[in-house]
Amino acid sequence: MKKIAVITPVFNGEKFLENCINSVASSVLNKNFLLEHLLIDDGSTDNSWKAMQEFKFPHLKKFRFEKNKGQSAAMNFGVINTTAEYLFFIGVDDVLFQNSLNSLLQKAEQDNLDWIYGDFLRTDKNLSYLKKPRLLWS
Repeated sequence: MKKIAVITPVFNGEKFLENCINSVASSVLNKNFLLEHLLIDDGSTDNSWKAMQEFKFPHLKKFRFEKNKGQSAAMNFGVINTTAEYLFFIGVDDVLFQNSLNSLLQKAEQDNLDWIYGDFLRTDKNLSYLKKPRLLWS
């Protein structure tokens, strides 16, 4: 059975952890793929590391950098520390739809794809969908 590693760099993301971790856990429901979720605390100065310890999913692996090394270093660390055939990167402030990774992986397998991606929807801090795109510049 093929494995997907979801790699999540965490820097001061304590308030987002629960939604992110739970959404990843529900992203592969039918067990056609093995799931591994790597959380890499990139030297957070809030309680992210402590909050990460509260989650006990068997697919969850937790790592900690004592000092901040940057998002790319955390992502690269995740890549080096997995044996998964597929990689998926998600920010700690992001969430996945239920069974979404399974859908992407089934399509990748079916069509023998080297890479695949999914689109995103913008939400506010309460995870309510925004009706209009926000301008990120003026």
